[in-house]
Amino acid sequence: MGAPRNMLSGYVEQAHINDFIFEQQRRTFVTYGYALDPSLDNHQVTAKYIGSVEKAEKNQGLTVFETGQKKTEKRKKFKENDASNIDGFLGPWAKYVNEKDVAKPSEEEQKELDEITAKSQKKGKQEEEKPGEEKTILYVKEMYDCQGVMNQESSCGEVDRLATPKGSGDPVM
Repeated sequence: MGAPRNMLSGYVEQAHINDFIFEQQRRTFVTYGYALDPSLDNHQVTAKYIGSVEKAEKNQGLTVFETGQKKTEKRKKFKENDASNIDGFLGPWAKYVNEKDVAKPSEEEQKELDEITAKSQKKGKQEEEKPGEEKTILYVKEMYDCQGVMNQESSCGEVDRLATPKGSGDPVM
């Protein structure tokens, strides 16, 4: 006979584990790839990890419920919160203290943009596209509808009509 078994798959010992600690270690293992070794007693000073020991050392053994990153300082804005000051009030639109207003690209960015435009012109792409005039062509048989009302121009601009007035065979432009 083999080793004593109290289950089909082997020998199971009873253990009492706090639900929170179990869930904490389970989630830490799923998230970071390591957890504290449950076979060791808690009173031992040196903590042994199972899973990715390198990640455990890198994260200093932090669990999912602990934060390893310290809060970074918020960027400071210019303060002018007095709404009664009409000319100087900035409110939530205030700029940051170290914010720069730059409309021109730097020399390196300009070179990169020039290269991109040169490539697109080589491929035959026309970069300068003139905005086209909006134009609508109305194709109807008659200029007047069934109630005798003339078809009106649309609100978006000029309309070219290719309609024939009553009694005439030529289209009207």
